[in-house]
Amino acid sequence: MAPEEPAPRRRGYRWLQSLLLIGFSIFALISIFALVALWWFFGFTPASSSEPDLAVAVDQIRPELALMYLAGDPVDALAMQALQAGEYATSQALVTFGASAVSNPNVTLVLQLAQRTREAGNRTAALQLLRKGRAMAILATALTPDERAEALMVCATNFLALDQEAEAIDAARQVQRIAEQTPDMLPAVRSRLLQDLALITNQLPDDLLRQQVRELARNPYITPSGIVIQEPLPFADGSIEFEQQLTDLIQTRQQLSRQLAERMIQAPVADLQPLVQALAQALQAEDSQRTLYFTQLSSSESLTFSLQFYFINEYRRWLLLKLAVAQRAFGLSLVPEWEAERATIVDELVRITDDLEADYLTLAQSEAEPLRQSAQRIAIMRWFALQTELGLYPQRSAEVDEALRMAQNELSQLGTSAALAVSYHTDATPPGFRINSNR
Repeated sequence: MAPEEPAPRRRGYRWLQSLLLIGFSIFALISIFALVALWWFFGFTPASSSEPDLAVAVDQIRPELALMYLAGDPVDALAMQALQAGEYATSQALVTFGASAVSNPNVTLVLQLAQRTREAGNRTAALQLLRKGRAMAILATALTPDERAEALMVCATNFLALDQEAEAIDAARQVQRIAEQTPDMLPAVRSRLLQDLALITNQLPDDLLRQQVRELARNPYITPSGIVIQEPLPFADGSIEFEQQLTDLIQTRQQLSRQLAERMIQAPVADLQPLVQALAQALQAEDSQRTLYFTQLSSSESLTFSLQFYFINEYRRWLLLKLAVAQRAFGLSLVPEWEAERATIVDELVRITDDLEADYLTLAQSEAEPLRQSAQRIAIMRWFALQTELGLYPQRSAEVDEALRMAQNELSQLGTSAALAVSYHTDATPPGFRINSNR
């Protein structure tokens, strides 16, 4: 019989295996730490952590009111009606997918809704709305510096009430930059603005900001350089009537939406499923026809630029409405297929917004006067920056930031600068587009 192998040798093998495992573990940990270090060094941030949230409180939305947007009623008026009725979730859904996407969003409405929502105890929704309001105050193209500052002070006050001191400081600092960097601001206006701001900064744990505001308030007679960009978005009038088949489908969708809303009011316990199914079919039929119509027009050799601009705008509005349906922003499930295809809808929205950005920049190039051309480019890119901040142009912050920086830098070649230049700040709370400091 062969002799048994001595026990010490087996123990030696086990010792070697343990050593190899320990070495492998140490190597794996070093690799992980190296990757984390690289991630930190280059400032990589997962897109999902920085993209604005489009989620809405579906179970709190009043469908009979929200559906009136599908019925063709003006979204701003509906959002205000919902706000006044105390239906804050409904108003937020309408703001998120309708009122925020227009060329001149109503920042006052958004901030009123944020404050009411906060007072009602819904901290999460209030914070979402305040961040939208802050983005509008910084980036909306039609606001004056005074209007921006007033809106940002409302943001700061409400952030503070939500115990979000870092965001309150962030908003207050934006007001300080507006007061310090706006040319042609009357000293009396600057002084009043800084006095109001001081009431906020006195409650904030930022000694440097508090000191800077005090110093400015003591000397409001400053003469900042640069120009204020307050430009409406350029427009190419190419509006035409849709073909009859699409017009009929739009009217059908609007009529069914109104009927469903009225049925919910008049007979809330009635069987609504037949009307819901009819509306779902109408939405899908309209979507198919719009896609076909848009595709045919896009490939037409006789398509003028103004018509192309109009149809891209119109198709983007439809995609936003389609995304609202996919998010159940009308308070009920209308087209489950769209809910399952939400990511595809978002991808299409990004693609069409890319095309819209290119068309807007083409419009700006048609301006003969160089300074006006540069100002329009800056206004255009600020609006697209706003779309990224609102979650309606996701995954494009870096590209928009670069284009905006280039547009603002062009002013130096014309002997001036943007007084309230904007760029993407990774150190902001949370990261996003902010007014730059000239200090």
